[in-house]
Amino acid sequence: MPDTVASLYEQLFPTVTLSTIALDTRASESNSGTQGTTMTRTITIGTGSNRALFVCVNTDPSVAVSHIKLDGIAFTEISGTVLTTVGRNSIWYLMSPASGAGTITITWGASAGYVGMSAISFTGVDQTTPVNTSNIVSSYNTVTGASTVSITPANTGSAILGYMIQMRGMTANSGTGNFASSFVPSGETSGTYPAAGYSQYDVSPTIGSANNLLVYTAAGERQDRVIIEINRAVDGLGKQRMVETFTGAGLDTDKWSLLWDTGSASYAFASEEDGGLKITASAGDNADAALGSATSGWAGFNVRQFNSKGSVYLDVFKHNTDYTSAKSICHGMTERARGDNAGNNSVLWHTDSRVNNKFRARTCNSVGGQSTNSDSSVVSDLNWHNYKIECKSLTVEYSIDNVIELTHTGTDVPSGGLAPNSGIQGNGNATSPSYSIKYVECYNT
Repeated sequence: MPDTVASLYEQLFPTVTLSTIALDTRASESNSGTQGTTMTRTITIGTGSNRALFVCVNTDPSVAVSHIKLDGIAFTEISGTVLTTVGRNSIWYLMSPASGAGTITITWGASAGYVGMSAISFTGVDQTTPVNTSNIVSSYNTVTGASTVSITPANTGSAILGYMIQMRGMTANSGTGNFASSFVPSGETSGTYPAAGYSQYDVSPTIGSANNLLVYTAAGERQDRVIIEINRAVDGLGKQRMVETFTGAGLDTDKWSLLWDTGSASYAFASEEDGGLKITASAGDNADAALGSATSGWAGFNVRQFNSKGSVYLDVFKHNTDYTSAKSICHGMTERARGDNAGNNSVLWHTDSRVNNKFRARTCNSVGGQSTNSDSSVVSDLNWHNYKIECKSLTVEYSIDNVIELTHTGTDVPSGGLAPNSGIQGNGNATSPSYSIKYVECYNT
């Protein structure tokens, strides 16, 4: 097997693995007096795969958290974890946090006092659905003596994470599972301050049975407790996958359509070894042709099965005419046949003769307007290349011939479903522009 094909094969068919959730690192912070509107805590994230960072935070009942960020990247609040009886208790998460040292910043809407946070990073967490939102247990009670709250995890391999705040003093946690971190307001020895908090996790709970967390023996008074179930990552199993080799005498019209809105378009299978499928547009200005994964028409694909926050696109693609013959040649994943339209979720490799002669990357979010466009180091040519686009929760990576050329992040990273697509647009000269494609694969991660 040629080296190029072998390396592509390794990308295309990753080993199926069932992840195990494990503790990566943890940190905590607290304050016994007036905190102001922010709290910060440094944390060092490891390099393990499928990372997720959870932050449990409490403050005064009337003061809500505006946002939590890790070096400017925003967390998501988990619905159903907000309790406001004793204090204001909530759990937040950030998928795929960057490895290395970073700073967590919690911002409140008003000045807060007696605040605390526990930050816990895990590996092996499902990057698409990290939390089983149908299994969140919360409770409030006033007790004297021991108190218990439990959860019954439903999904194989999941972990559980709990958080509690309690009025007045409390003894050390005596519950099952692994004690993660705690915060007690500075000087708290006998209930002097109004609240103290603990967090606790268990990475190997008993699935399908009640698991106790947050068990306390103090003469407790007014306790808020919440426990969540964290889903493990399952890589390469049961995920959507599409493979197309573009062989035969005709296009598979149950899977693909040739689409255009200006001029005319044609396709032909090359009668040559590894020739693939050739797509040609008219020579006129803005004449176009697109190969789409559904028959829903030019405006948009109604079958978009690939996750913009967790998927991979690969193809073997070449230009048949010089880049100057076309305004743009693009290939990747979009939500519309016209992949370069503004307001169109898309991740694309492309060239733009109006800009330069480089292979470029385009990332677009339907909310963010046009897009982020960046040049690779590779000059446009008429050779076959292996292209890869990997969509992650916060970034999109673009590779040519197994080398990562560009990484896009920010507001232009798309959201929603995507479909494979390629297309070309004429430049108004005498040449009918064309491209060839001989392999496409998309799969969700």
